[in-house]
Amino acid sequence: MVTLMLRALLTALILSSATLPFAVLAALPTPAGDGPALRIQGSNTINAQLGPALVEGLMRQQGLQAVQTVAGNVTNEQRVVGTSATGQLVSVEVAAHGSGTGFAALKAGNADIAASSRPIKDQEARELSSFGDRKALLASKSLLSMALP
Repeated sequence: MVTLMLRALLTALILSSATLPFAVLAALPTPAGDGPALRIQGSNTINAQLGPALVEGLMRQQGLQAVQTVAGNVTNEQRVVGTSATGQLVSVEVAAHGSGTGFAALKAGNADIAASSRPIKDQEARELSSFGDRKALLASKSLLSMALP
């Protein structure tokens, strides 16, 4: 089970990073006002525990202090928060409502990253065609799955 969860997380990271601009990969973006720096929605498998842990690690790597995960206002939603060296509160919203909700949130502009523990469906890929060719990314997922023990 742990290997399956690690595969899912690694796959999500590779697929997510392929859709993000380079600047986001280099550092967490500066939030506008009180809004979150990132909004990650989707897979329960990834976002229930692994997603917040990954965000906590990224925040610590970026030098944020007092990093912690707190429950959100809705079931299966969390906020990972930390404080920058200048005292600014930085938060990342992580919602775990299923892979399909991540793709729907991307389409609606309510998420920056869709976490998915399954391949994107044809209909979802068509709906997100303005973001680029999602099907091409699935080849990377297949190769990754074969490479892992």
